[in-house]
Amino acid sequence: MVLIEALNNQGSLARENNELLIRLLKHEGIEYKELEYVDLDQWPLPPRLITDGINIDPEPPERLFITDTTFRDGQQAFYVYYSINDAVRLFRLLADLDNGSGKITRSEFFLYTGRDRELVKAVRDLGLEWPRVIGWGRARVEDVRLVKEAGLDEMVMLMSISDIHIRYKFNSTRDRVVAKYLEVAEYALKEGIRLRCSLEDVTRSDVVGFVIPFVEKLLKLGERYGVETTIKLPDTTGVGVPYPFAPLPIAYQSSCG
Repeated sequence: MVLIEALNNQGSLARENNELLIRLLKHEGIEYKELEYVDLDQWPLPPRLITDGINIDPEPPERLFITDTTFRDGQQAFYVYYSINDAVRLFRLLADLDNGSGKITRSEFFLYTGRDRELVKAVRDLGLEWPRVIGWGRARVEDVRLVKEAGLDEMVMLMSISDIHIRYKFNSTRDRVVAKYLEVAEYALKEGIRLRCSLEDVTRSDVVGFVIPFVEKLLKLGERYGVETTIKLPDTTGVGVPYPFAPLPIAYQSSCG
């Protein structure tokens, strides 16, 4: 009986989320179409792919760009330790690969240690146009200050957004983490720092009920201070699928509200 009740609750939440999503799409003027399951009888599809019956065709941009993470994500491997010379050589290679096109627009750097900051200074002293050096930090005022002190005007700001992260990473609630994110984002924008807000674990989050209202607040902050604000949507755990008819994650009821 408990299992049946849980499944019924899940189905009810899914229907409610679908209704919210459709209302949102209509409000934003986004074209969509409702699908029958027979429309999905095609190959190849991953096994057990479930649809909510809503198809939103993607609108790829005219131009695509690359953000390099060699000096941020790459250095988190246990066997990597870039010396100053290593960093300079790698950065020159990136610039050569870009060949002045601006396709490799940015390269992300940590700023937490003295060595991190030395790497940033060394590659900036090369005076290369592309890629631009940007900072990477958490949603903390201290991290924003590190970006300013390094002479950078743009940063990726990590904002964990799924209930799993909010509960088990921060032992917090949605309301508290959003208030903190907005406070730190406003501090950065006041300082004229362009933000690339990275919504960590977004593919396991409540997109319609939580993420979109939060993103709207972030964008309004950017408009208020006249500073460019970009939203990044990382599929942190690899649960997303590249199909326009795949459903958004279901927001299960929890104590994170």
